Formats: sequence, structure tokens, C-alpha cells
Amino acid sequence: MLGLYIDTPFTNATLVDKVDIFTGTGVDTDFPLIEKAYTSLGAVAQYQNNQARQFNGGMARLNTPAPLGSLRLAAPPTLGAKIIAPGIIRVVFSAYNQTTVQGVTNPNIGIIPLYIVDPLDIATTFYEPYGTNSDLLIQVVDNDTNYGFGGSTDGALNIQLGYANPTTGATPTSWGAAGAALGLQNIGGYSNVSSGISAGATSVVVDDASVFDISQTTIFVQFDSGSPSMQEIVQVTGVNTGTNTVSITPTTYAHSSGNNLFHCGVKCYGKLTAPTGGSATAYFDLSTDLTFDEVDR
Repeated sequence: MLGLYIDTPFTNATLVDKVDIFTGTGVDTDFPLIEKAYTSLGAVAQYQNNQARQFNGGMARLNTPAPLGSLRLAAPPTLGAKIIAPGIIRVVFSAYNQTTVQGVTNPNIGIIPLYIVDPLDIATTFYEPYGTNSDLLIQVVDNDTNYGFGGSTDGALNIQLGYANPTTGATPTSWGAAGAALGLQNIGGYSNVSSGISAGATSVVVDDASVFDISQTTIFVQFDSGSPSMQEIVQVTGVNTGTNTVSITPTTYAHSSGNNLFHCGVKCYGKLTAPTGGSATAYFDLSTDLTFDEVDR
């Protein structure tokens, strides 16, 4: 499955937990989880201007009902209140609320990498735009525009998305509009290795290098040798379609002619610009959402 990761390597330790969103009834305090198990539920949930925290009894994780468990709040949110329950592993944007901080460049701006990758099922799955969309989409969504991030009284906050440098993975030179989705290329194209490589190789010749498009953003590829222990993901640093050569970060393993090379993911960046003044505040009502169609090969 295609997922959002906050760092490499792409494992469960860096896979972002999905956000559960509920609507208050004015009576209920227990909310069955839909997107993740209670063991992955974070220690804080937000509703309106309230942040219910586990450490002081404001919220709790329950292992019932099956199969995922539930969130329990100490008091029932009002009727119609949006309740946002992020996970333990989440996307964190941070910045200072001032423009001058000793030793820090652009302190009111926080930039983080975001990786959209399938490290497990790419050999059997292809990802393309959903419905009438022209691209796969990533977007930072404010799940309650009246409170929290969108309802901040300290000034306008905004988050922008941008493409990583296609060959170096460096931060963008330009950014999309605040709050706008970022369109991404299809993920899942592949070609065969036409000439075997040794461990530590920084390039590989394939049958058709044109399937690895680096015109938009940084991409990652996975070598599939048929042995799970030999599978590995590397970053593409260049593509020569004339010689069908793909330049990559060094491999850990050797890979034989005939092995598959799958385009398994991309890298982009998110940028938070914080207003100056006001108070230091944490907001939990955001989620970073992916929109795509999953197709079996």
C-alpha cells in the first residue's frame, strides 16, 4: 500500500498513522477507531479549542470494541464538534513565532520532507490518479477550520507543498499556494535490469529508462530480485534515456540481469510559515492526505 513516510528507511517506524475524525453527539465519550488500532493512537485529541491529553486523564486508549479499539474522552464534546485523533507517528511542522532567533535562519519557517512510497506491494500494485483527477494528490487538510490551526487568533498560518529537486532531493525553489494540493506523477512503472550490478553500484542499465521520470520531483526505485531479503530501495539521481542508464544512490546488494526495477515512490516537501507574535501553540487538527487509485497489475 502507498503510504506517507516522514523519513528513511521506509518502515513502520516512519510510516505516518492515519488520523481519525469523529463528530460529537453531546453525549458520547467513546469513539470507535476506524483508521488505526488503539495501540497507534496518539496521546492527545483535539476538539474545538480543547486538547484532551492522556497524561492528565483527558483521554484514554481502549482495546474495545474489536477490532481496533476506541478513543475515550473525559467529557463529551458538544453536539456537532469535530474530534480529531492523530496517531503516534505523525507529520510535525514546527516554527518560531518570531523572525529573529539567534543562530537560526528564517526561524518562522519550518520545512520538512515528505515521502510517498510503497515499500511492500509495488511488484503487484500500480498507483494512478483517482476519478477525474489528473495526478496523484497530497494535501495538508485543516479538519476543523473554525478552531485550532484555521481558527488561530495569533495570525494567519499557512502550509505550502513543493517538489524536491529531481536529482539531489534538495528543498524546492518554488512552492504551491497555501493549502493547495500538490499533483504527483503515477507510481509503479518498471523495467528489467539488462546488465547485472555489484553491491555498491551507483548506476544500472535497464531495458527502458524512460519509465523513470525525474522531470517533476525526486523518485525512488525498488530492486526486486525475487528474494525478499535482497529487495532494496534507492533514490534515483539521474536518467539517461539514450543509454537506458539510471543513476542511483549506492546499492547494498548485487542485482542480476532480469531482475525488476520498480518506481516505488516520490519525495516532496512541506513548508510552514508562522505569524510573528502571539503565543506558542500546538495544533492537532491537521492531516496530510493522499488521494490516488490503487490498481492491481
